[in-house]
Amino acid sequence: MRRPADIVVVQADNRVDHLAGVSGHVAVRGLTMERQDEEYRPPAIRAGTRVVVVTDVLDPRCVRALRMSRRVGARTVLMMDGLADWRNIHRNPRVGDGFLSPAPVDVVCCSGMVDARTLSVLGNDARPTGLPRVDSVIGEPMPTMTGAPVLVATANTPAFDDDERRALVSALKELRDEAAWAGVELVWRLTGGLDAALGVVNAPGSLAEVLRCVGAVVTTPSTLVVESMRAGRPTAVLHPFETPIWTPSAWIWQPVDAAGSREPGCVEPVAGGLCRWVDSASRLLRQIRRPTREQLDRQAECLRLIDASCVEVEASELVAEVLVEQATCGLGPSAVVPIRPIARVPSRRPRRAGRRRVVSIVPFEHSPVGGVTTWSMRLSEAFEHRADLGYDLHTLLVSTRPPMALRAKPYLGDRVSLCVVDPTDDHFVTLSNVRRSVELHEPELVLPNYTDLAYAVATQLRSSGVPSVAIAHTDHSYYRDILKTYPDWDACVGVSGSIGRWLKPMAGDRPMETIVYGVPSSESPRVPGQNGPIRLAYVGRVAQAQKRVLDLVPMVARLAERGVEAELHIVGDGPELALLRHEIGSVGPVRVIFHGGQSPAWVERFWRAVDIAVLVSEYEGTSITMLEAMGCGVVPAVTRVDSGVGEWIEEGRTGITAPVGEPSVLADRIADLAQDRAGLRHIGHNAWELARGALGLETMAERYAEVFDRTLARPMEIRPTLAGVTLADRYRWTKQRTEDGTGELSWLRARLGEAGYRSIAVRLPGAGDDVVIVPAGDDGPDREQRQAWRGAGVEIVWSSLLPGGVEWAVLARHLRAMVAKGCRRIAVYGLGQHTQRRADVFDRQDFPVVGFIDDDPPPSGEALGLPVATVDSAIEVLNPDGVLISSDAWESEMWAKAKPLREAGV
Repeated sequence: MRRPADIVVVQADNRVDHLAGVSGHVAVRGLTMERQDEEYRPPAIRAGTRVVVVTDVLDPRCVRALRMSRRVGARTVLMMDGLADWRNIHRNPRVGDGFLSPAPVDVVCCSGMVDARTLSVLGNDARPTGLPRVDSVIGEPMPTMTGAPVLVATANTPAFDDDERRALVSALKELRDEAAWAGVELVWRLTGGLDAALGVVNAPGSLAEVLRCVGAVVTTPSTLVVESMRAGRPTAVLHPFETPIWTPSAWIWQPVDAAGSREPGCVEPVAGGLCRWVDSASRLLRQIRRPTREQLDRQAECLRLIDASCVEVEASELVAEVLVEQATCGLGPSAVVPIRPIARVPSRRPRRAGRRRVVSIVPFEHSPVGGVTTWSMRLSEAFEHRADLGYDLHTLLVSTRPPMALRAKPYLGDRVSLCVVDPTDDHFVTLSNVRRSVELHEPELVLPNYTDLAYAVATQLRSSGVPSVAIAHTDHSYYRDILKTYPDWDACVGVSGSIGRWLKPMAGDRPMETIVYGVPSSESPRVPGQNGPIRLAYVGRVAQAQKRVLDLVPMVARLAERGVEAELHIVGDGPELALLRHEIGSVGPVRVIFHGGQSPAWVERFWRAVDIAVLVSEYEGTSITMLEAMGCGVVPAVTRVDSGVGEWIEEGRTGITAPVGEPSVLADRIADLAQDRAGLRHIGHNAWELARGALGLETMAERYAEVFDRTLARPMEIRPTLAGVTLADRYRWTKQRTEDGTGELSWLRARLGEAGYRSIAVRLPGAGDDVVIVPAGDDGPDREQRQAWRGAGVEIVWSSLLPGGVEWAVLARHLRAMVAKGCRRIAVYGLGQHTQRRADVFDRQDFPVVGFIDDDPPPSGEALGLPVATVDSAIEVLNPDGVLISSDAWESEMWAKAKPLREAGV
């Protein structure tokens, strides 16, 4: 085990290095610094660490690091990731009341004197250090660009509610129109889909590249204020809100009544005398394009107040001085400000008289809006309108990535609630929180959806007398496996005939039905226009797995090649959203527009303006997007997956199709329809007639009510089962090992006793024991012992998510095999969750791993305490004699990219 580092850094965002260059300054002062930036690995703070640095006090990993630092007596430092802003502290729904008032740390490092004073007023020990990440991007002023375009940009989160967004869009449009009238070229870097709202295209390239090409900048309050001032660009703050402005600027345009911005009790601006307000977009553009010497001097003074490192000393050195001071001041009581918990459960929702309560458990990682969420909420609405059916369905959304939980807020209400889990919690804590969230709704029946989290909780509840109905949403081996792993459901539903064929034998004598999703339909089908661009839409989760969203890129290229005038609207959110934005763009006559995640009601209205709904999935159940489109007379253009398409799409009559993985074929068929508007209208009408006649929401509710009636009428047979405590999808869980072995053991005993086991042993079974728990950290029985125990009727439970042994054992086995073949300098290719969640192997085993290879290395250039290189630089940086490909999704692509290494003899 390596000696603990003196200083440990835990970043909330591993795409940006907020402590660039700090480790070097720390090292020359005789201290060691370790980065723990891995998104999928919980931080580990050990006794002996003196200082823990975080970049956020709400991120789950940072919160876990702060809690652990208090256990070991380490000092804590918050490295601010941007400027202190009134709206971000008081209006941001993510942060709640009391944010940074004070922060739960000993010291806060911030950009400059303005922020230090503000944070001090809020109760913090704040030190002006500058922001190291700004130093690493903009080191010195750039050459002046007289007459060059003006950059218009917005903060990462441009608005916190609809009113703010409307005000910002209005101001940006005014600026755009004024620039067009005055002949001023604008360059855009808008966030949050504002580029689509204004009908503009964002400039590509890095921020530094864009700043070199512009002469001035207009931005909403953000770190760009510092970066553009440091680059020597006249910088104006656009603030179309009736709230205070803390960041000083030589030009502020606040095109609203600013009376509300002088609220009593707020922090008084430290540099208010330096600020100058302009009264119009025209005056703003005129002044920043031709600034006077007095205005530039005023801006330079503003910069000195907001950036402590803008003159002589680097931010990294100033931050290092603070860290060394904290490390040498001796261990003692750290900050006593309470640390906010991440996990939370909803409030109690008692059953209603005359209604039997059904709880639908819907976990989500990114956007809560997806096909299953939409289905669950619509089924709930249908039951609400049909009181005679006697059911009250409540949707419990379970956010497994807390930063995304806020996106569920618009959908919460009487029939939708939210449970937030902390991914750094031990698994038994998470399962307990989700179970409690379900029990607070007093269910008589539960519907587990998607993941082992939902199915394990449903299995536990079944032991207490609550039956469950399994819903197979897609025709994929995953659903077959999870229904086998958690086999004690009481009834099941498949959403297509294809699913029903394999589900029926699994159900045996239990109720089983095929029920396709009900969707709303319009009174009449959409009539496409005879001229103009054909309007295409992809609506769904933006993910490569299953949805194959990157196939949209060659589809757009093929449409442009054929000269098709088209718009592709992308509606949705997901893990590949940023990648898709990077890969796809408007090409020739094809314009691409992103709308982000939207509500089911928004999508329902949106269909009325769409000609063709595009799906390029690898597999589906029965796509809700496809059915919704058909219900409005929109032509579905989909891949020929085995499930759900053949039952609804007749080629050329109710839709058009192409083989999976051949987006150019789909593009050709879309191009043909673009030239045949009569045919487009005919297919849309046929699709509408088919959907309208078969997919009513009331019909869906009646079918489900029948299944629920049959389920509740059947006697429940409860037998001992391990399914409620073992987990199928170990790769989904960030936390692989428990921090609380005693608590986990107590939880396991309680659950196994509840599940019907009579005699529970720990480590070694004795006579009469019917189950044995192998605690975390134990090697456990070998294969022969396991066979002997099971032969004697003793079942085995491996604690800490690790049935059958430790999860990292597979990685260790491959590394040992490479060592046996003579490898002495091994590089691991892949730094995703597959590697990070098995990273204990690098701490616990003496393997000659010299570093990592990754296609997108972290900005810090290191991970897990080792250097990271790209494939192109791997030989120079790491000089490996062996490479281990570590992935569970991209193996073939990584093998192909590694060809130069193999050709070099690695």
